[in-house]
Amino acid sequence: MTKFKYFSIFVLLLTAFTFTSCEDIEPIDPNVVLNPTPSCAKPASFQASDFIGGTNVNLSWVAGGEEESWEIQYGISGFALGSGTSVFSEETNVTISSLVSSNDYQFYIRSNCDESEVSAWAGPIAVNSLPSASCPTPTNLVAARVATDATKVNLSWTTGTASSWEVQYGISGFALGTGTTLITNSPAAEITGLQASNSYGFYVRAVCSATEKSGWTAVATVNSTTTPGGGGTSGDYWPTALNNQWTYDQDGSNFTMKIIGTDNFGGLNYYKFSPQSGTGGGSSATATTWLNKNNGVYSLKIGDLNINSEGMTGLQTGYEYIVLKDNIAVNQTWTGNYSQTTTYSVMPMPIVQNTTYTGKILEKDATVTVNGDTYPNVIKVHIKQETSTFGSVSITNTEYWYAKNVGVVNTITYFGTGSTQSILLSYILN
Repeated sequence: MTKFKYFSIFVLLLTAFTFTSCEDIEPIDPNVVLNPTPSCAKPASFQASDFIGGTNVNLSWVAGGEEESWEIQYGISGFALGSGTSVFSEETNVTISSLVSSNDYQFYIRSNCDESEVSAWAGPIAVNSLPSASCPTPTNLVAARVATDATKVNLSWTTGTASSWEVQYGISGFALGTGTTLITNSPAAEITGLQASNSYGFYVRAVCSATEKSGWTAVATVNSTTTPGGGGTSGDYWPTALNNQWTYDQDGSNFTMKIIGTDNFGGLNYYKFSPQSGTGGGSSATATTWLNKNNGVYSLKIGDLNINSEGMTGLQTGYEYIVLKDNIAVNQTWTGNYSQTTTYSVMPMPIVQNTTYTGKILEKDATVTVNGDTYPNVIKVHIKQETSTFGSVSITNTEYWYAKNVGVVNTITYFGTGSTQSILLSYILN
């Protein structure tokens, strides 16, 4: 993994330059036994989404019996079973990546009941090529809960030539094709009737005519606003005022985070930090970050990442995730997910990365000493991030120490066999 000198709270920016192999996807052996064992029931309700981001398709199904894994086989429409590509899953949904949106594909699925028992194949189901470039995919999809009513979410996006759009949404992680849909004639929508206790995902595509639709955008998510044992904020663990700044040492190199202004996203106020840059392994990148605080929930928003990787320029789309909940008890958790798309100028297809994360409160009201300074009223947090790229998963584990009325005083991130640490050297609060 290429290592960047970022403040570790932005550690997922590292994945912009991580290319992983497709170890979980392999060609089907043409001699594989295709005859099922009758006692092994095939899956039901097999469904496929349209193309997402031009390269991905989501598949979902219902277990046929008590089987715990499934085999998906796919290829260009008309391919013969036994000659396609196989993907294995232990969940009842899977995302197939690295497809070509100008191709038509077919998908089959069967149950694996044990080492010697497989079901009949279900399918095929088809996903047809995207329409022409005259119906472009919307961009800059933003989802935000209404500040005064957490059961409502406002959506907005940037459009091209379309005058109508289709929105699909559901509980975070739902497979496209299984969500709730609506049609709107403006590049914005208000979704109502949601649950504050659930996290949701949203997609949008353009409807250019009765026969032309764009690809789906990458998912935009909103997180749950409630957690078991939660309540109002227990204090200010990241003070936000213009010109507040924190200087850190990260593995021998110093950098400063400074609040330089505010911006509004989805009707919510975010504090803007000075842009962060990183270098390493012949690559460099720059991104802007924002922080939102809402009754004890701290969300970090990362802007689009401009990349220069050994002469290749590119762009990775931004994301947002919850970095702290000061209103929950020790050992309680929160979860979320987001998707990023990386496009390089010299590469024909974008790289899609899907990340799920889990945060956990490890300690509250702790006292820690960092760089010779002692801080009381500290919350220690652990965040595990699992990023899937081309079917392979990389895992990052990070521990944060937030001092009340100070901010982040220490961060340690573990990725692969390496690690990096950031410690607070000094800070200025206004």
